[in-house]
Amino acid sequence: MYCLTIRRLLGIASEATGNFKAALHHYSKTLALAEAKRLTAWLPVDLNNLASVQLATADYCLALKQFDRARSLLITLPVSTTQVKVIGNTGYAWLKLGQLKQAEKHLQQALAFAQQSGARAEEQWLAALCASLYHAMGESECALRLARQHCQATPPYIQQFWA
Repeated sequence: MYCLTIRRLLGIASEATGNFKAALHHYSKTLALAEAKRLTAWLPVDLNNLASVQLATADYCLALKQFDRARSLLITLPVSTTQVKVIGNTGYAWLKLGQLKQAEKHLQQALAFAQQSGARAEEQWLAALCASLYHAMGESECALRLARQHCQATPPYIQQFWA
């Protein structure tokens, strides 16, 4: 278990510094170890970590496969922050692929789950993504309304995005 935690931390550190090759290496090893040890509770987290790097490197189709696998493992569990992140990241991948209706479906579901579970940071992130989505769909009024709705508790750097 200690080795898995170290690998996850190395992946996080590599991703944070932009070393995506190293992050992919560490997250892949973590996923393989978790699968080998049958640590099913950690698999969705490890899949999300791996897929988030694939998103950062514009490998959207492969990321979607990882997110689908993670969602299938989370489907019977109560709503969690991991589930919110996986579904939100799935929506973001669809947004990057230009599949706006698919993106909307996932982002709305993730936003509802974030509100249900009280995951405030994720809710703010998803509200910003939804506003971007609506703007891309030509629904600027809807984007503005959503932005105003979430602006009260929004950090200044996101408020600048909406300005």
